[in-house]
Amino acid sequence: MNPPDADLDYAVELAEENPGLTITGGARDTFDRLAERGYDGRVAIRINPGIGTGHHEKVATGKDAKFGIPYEQVPAVAEDVADRFDLVGIHAHAGSGVLHDDLDDHCRAIGKVADMGRRVGEVTPLSFVDFGGGFGVPYREDEEPLDMQVVGEKVREAVGDLDARIKLEPGRYVVADAELVLTEVNTIKEAPAATVVGVDASLATLIRPAMFGSYHPIRNVSAPGRDAEPVSVGGPCCTSADVFCTDRPIARPERGDLLAIGNAGAYGYELANQFHSQPRPAEVAIEGGESRVVRERETLADVTRTER
Repeated sequence: MNPPDADLDYAVELAEENPGLTITGGARDTFDRLAERGYDGRVAIRINPGIGTGHHEKVATGKDAKFGIPYEQVPAVAEDVADRFDLVGIHAHAGSGVLHDDLDDHCRAIGKVADMGRRVGEVTPLSFVDFGGGFGVPYREDEEPLDMQVVGEKVREAVGDLDARIKLEPGRYVVADAELVLTEVNTIKEAPAATVVGVDASLATLIRPAMFGSYHPIRNVSAPGRDAEPVSVGGPCCTSADVFCTDRPIARPERGDLLAIGNAGAYGYELANQFHSQPRPAEVAIEGGESRVVRERETLADVTRTER
């Protein structure tokens, strides 16, 4: 993409301390900037396969010009990069949240990356070809999870023979359902259009519904046996985007109830922010029946600490 100078400085410093580290660049200019810093070590080229997949157009990075070297420019760039650095791999990422409907397109992208790996391998031997991540999990109750046996067969067919280590990044598939957001109901408002349930979480806590229109399952864990009724759940921020669901049947919430918003492990806390000066929540890990705070709750003083 377009790393700021400070990021490149840090990467070069880390590489000097850790000679096995590989810096990935997605633009000719990035490699020029690395050379200007005196770097000549291990690098990988991020390529753009021209095929984007995933749950939303904003994550279909494989066809977005922002990401990676344009596909047909890669051989020439690889030749130049191999002259100046230790070119050890290529990398790509077609998109995120891939389920069965997107799998064929995703594997077409993998096939193009593998083909380019073979072409670049004629310029210089590659240690690895990294196909990125993207394998998704079902967020909606009626969605089927990926059959990983089928995924494996399709990926092997798409890759074919490749004289390099194959890398896949499971990311979301591993962590998405490992975390949930617990939020307290503070307001119940009966309006002509909807029953609005106000909670203390917001788009600053979990931005995916506002950013992508994403569906996250929501349950009332305080009273799961109550009759369900359609409600809209939203946070305290002054924007209509600060809504977790609209007209969703949930066990009738009351003030003080705890709602659990599921599948928040992927791009949950990672995208938490301080929009509207909202302090970020605590993060608690549960292991072997024991819980421990792994990240302290922010306070308003934390949010304003750097202000003058």
